[in-house]
Amino acid sequence: MHFNRVWLIAIALLMGISMSVAPASAWEFRMDGSYVWQYEYRSQLGNSQFFGPEDVDLGAIGASNSMNAWVGGQGSPDILVAGSDASWQFMYMINNMDLRINPAIRVRGLYYIGAWEPVDLARGITAASWYYNYNMPGVQRSFSPGYWNTLWLTAQLPWGTLALGKRPSIFGTGLAWNGAENRSSESVSLVADYGPLRIGIGFYPAREGNESYYNRFADKNNLRVYDFSMPTITYRNGPVDIGVLLNYVRRHRGPDRFIRTAAVKANEETRDREDFYGGIYMKYNNGRFFLNSEFDWYDRLDRRRDANAFPGGAITDYVQDYRILTELGVMAGPTKISLLGAWLSGNDRRAGYTANINQGTIVNAIQTATSNTSNFRYQSATTSNTGVFRPYSYLMVYAYGLGAYMNSDTVNGYVADAMTYGARMDYAVAANLNVYGSFFWADRVGNGYGWGYLLPDPNINGTGAVGGAYRGTFAAGVPTAVAPTIPDNNLGWEVDAGFDWKLLEGLLVNCTFGYWQPGQWFNYAAISKANPGWNTPNAGNNWGTIPGRNIDPIFGMELKVVGEF
Repeated sequence: MHFNRVWLIAIALLMGISMSVAPASAWEFRMDGSYVWQYEYRSQLGNSQFFGPEDVDLGAIGASNSMNAWVGGQGSPDILVAGSDASWQFMYMINNMDLRINPAIRVRGLYYIGAWEPVDLARGITAASWYYNYNMPGVQRSFSPGYWNTLWLTAQLPWGTLALGKRPSIFGTGLAWNGAENRSSESVSLVADYGPLRIGIGFYPAREGNESYYNRFADKNNLRVYDFSMPTITYRNGPVDIGVLLNYVRRHRGPDRFIRTAAVKANEETRDREDFYGGIYMKYNNGRFFLNSEFDWYDRLDRRRDANAFPGGAITDYVQDYRILTELGVMAGPTKISLLGAWLSGNDRRAGYTANINQGTIVNAIQTATSNTSNFRYQSATTSNTGVFRPYSYLMVYAYGLGAYMNSDTVNGYVADAMTYGARMDYAVAANLNVYGSFFWADRVGNGYGWGYLLPDPNINGTGAVGGAYRGTFAAGVPTAVAPTIPDNNLGWEVDAGFDWKLLEGLLVNCTFGYWQPGQWFNYAAISKANPGWNTPNAGNNWGTIPGRNIDPIFGMELKVVGEF
């Protein structure tokens, strides 16, 4: 009897405690990601390197060094080596976080583990952050501070899905909006679903206009006047996926950003800039046949007034950029065959140099020549289309950016100003093993580059990197003697082979081998250190080049071990 009383008292106490405690929250936390271990090897197959024979430098003493082999990017915008080959190994980790506060509200983000900045250990490498093998040895020494690359909230409202925060911006094939690589959005957006039809609108309540001399962020005179999408529409039903995206941006630059007298301000530059850009895409895949196509455009109009710089005090600049892609293929049993064709407009030279008239690229800035040492190759642009072309080109695109376009955020090349053709065949040897081979060809479509455009510059990182500039003499933006336009537009051809092997559940091994024969465009674009006057390019020494020389092929290999969870 005593024993039963004790149990009754215990049960009563537990019931009282449970009734006094608040109900448990319904939130859920999920995480997935991947650990990546990567090794890369590059080699120039011969002594005829991009910038001259190995260990040859006929320039002025101290002007540079005899590192003439250029082995592409990854980890640095360019890697120049004293011999003919290079290799490096690194690792990183991606963690995708998903916090469900309740069935209607989610918070998501990407936590990235990379590396500390090796020179300034007070901060980390916030873009293209990889930990290089044995760079921070010892278990007492950290190798990465860790980074939140994205963080955003979505809420299911009666009118649609509201999104706030920094998140990937993905649209179409990735020809212009490739959020998996770099492009992001921080707009306030609302997306409504009507069956297979989705309609979205977005805007920025306050976004910096990136105009010089204004106080950043806070000064409303420096904010974009308008920045909104109007609207984004997609239709997905069965094998069909189509969409259209429109964006409009307007900003103003006035003389109020300077401390000047009224008389001086009257002649200061003012500018009204309007950007209108967007894209249309279509995807079709019925399991046997697939077709991907996209058309993108970027139009910029600048209305300027500056009595000091422009005759008459006013000028109107136009930037127009277009790109189109078609990819199609068939799937039959274990075999998949893919064909790719893409055209992306490029720069146009006026009066011997790049002028802001009917030219441009979808990067952050117009490429305008103002001096003989300007470096235009590395764009810190959020736009990146590397992933579209990477299945067809490991070296020409991913490693070299076709010689002219490297994204300094991803430290990978991307495609612009080119006509490209690609073919690839995949064959599933087994359920866990795929082998493939590909062919890639590229030509320039613009005439925006002059002889000697590519030159190792010791001032870029202290040891030398490849700079891109328009060689010649410029006075107030007006050329008096500039290098002629490169007469050959061929960028070369490439053959790749590789495999994707799923060794265990969650353990993948990817390997790519690439062979690239650079085209004749590089004979004129890249200087040769065998030319005695290469470091002072001028009309008398072919602007530092030796156009008739041969440039040996490039071989590259990438081995990647991925642990997925």
